[in-house]
Amino acid sequence: QSDLHAAVPVYEELPGWKADLSQITETHELPAAAEAYLAFLEEQVGVPVTLVGVGPGREQFVHRNA
Repeated sequence: QSDLHAAVPVYEELPGWKADLSQITETHELPAAAEAYLAFLEEQVGVPVTLVGVGPGREQFVHRNA
């Protein structure tokens, strides 16, 4: 069998947020839980998160200095 058959998933629970992010234009406006989530992602993948989508529109993102 392959190594994947022996893999054990790691499950992490992180706090969420209910705030509407669609009007956010600056990273300091992100909820603390969203910032914590982004920091977790950066730690896991080893690269900075520099663009954050805050809605479905093409212009709905904020630049983040990670």
